Amino acid sequence: PATNRYKIETQAQLVNPVDQSGYGIVFGGNWNGQACPNSGYTSCFTSYYLLEVRWLANSNNPLLVTRLREITGHNSNNNPTGTILFDWTETRLVNGVTINPNGINEWDIQYESNGTIKVFVQNQLFKTVNSETTYFSQKYFGLYASSINDSGGTTNSGVVRYEYISVVNVP
Repeated sequence: PATNRYKIETQAQLVNPVDQSGYGIVFGGNWNGQACPNSGYTSCFTSYYLLEVRWLANSNNPLLVTRLREITGHNSNNNPTGTILFDWTETRLVNGVTINPNGINEWDIQYESNGTIKVFVQNQLFKTVNSETTYFSQKYFGLYASSINDSGGTTNSGVVRYEYISVVNVP
């Protein structure tokens, strides 16, 4: 049978995090078959989805916030630009399940051929968005670590520990 969705799953943890350090999952990425990256960063991942998870110190009561963007390009500093599918959302309690900002958290993304993207944390549905179907056939993916904050500056980065990554087609 034809595949009408695929699922990406990973477990991640920030080790010794600092304010605004983060991690995430890149999926639906394009690649033209050339060396990646090339000097102008034009050979791959110029359009993709980016799920970002950021750790906030929050006055000694840390929490995670999460957002999903559709990336359609990069600015002169090679920072991704595009459309926000859902903006920074506190990820402290999801469907009654406490999400430990200092623990290992399981993240699942299910991308369906009709453009529906479902984001799960600790096996709980966190967000559902409807997006493009254009990227469905672009099945390149990766993991992401960040020390860039929203004001355009950088912060010290914590270490991201990924336990595994699994990508499967779901009929």
